[in-house]
Amino acid sequence: RFRPGAEIFSVLFLIRNALVVLCPLLSSPSGKVVCMNLILYGSLAMVAYSKPWRTAACNFLDVMLLACMLVILDAGSLFIREDDGHTTMVICMLFSGVMVLSILTAVCYGVGRHFMLKYRKQFRFFLCHQKIAAGSM
Repeated sequence: RFRPGAEIFSVLFLIRNALVVLCPLLSSPSGKVVCMNLILYGSLAMVAYSKPWRTAACNFLDVMLLACMLVILDAGSLFIREDDGHTTMVICMLFSGVMVLSILTAVCYGVGRHFMLKYRKQFRFFLCHQKIAAGSM
């Protein structure tokens, strides 16, 4: 089923399936949707990046099925009627914090990389092709 070297994905898919089964146990409807979204988006990114299946058609099919499940889940989440605004606020604040932290991390990484490249030697090695000075004619 899997390409050589990608046998670990059988365990990862079992863990994903177990987490999907446990999502409905959450008390908040928005928590259920967010949990399911995180699991499916993580699985989509994992399959799209590592391509664990033996053939390209199986990898494409898995990515398309996950993308379609996410579209159905996100479209259905628009019809959730929730009375608990506190849970929604906590989820929104959590993801807003993650976005701000991601932006700050990217800026710090860019600035650090700029200064590392600016104050680094242009070349790591200096090759000299002065054959007469080296003793060969």
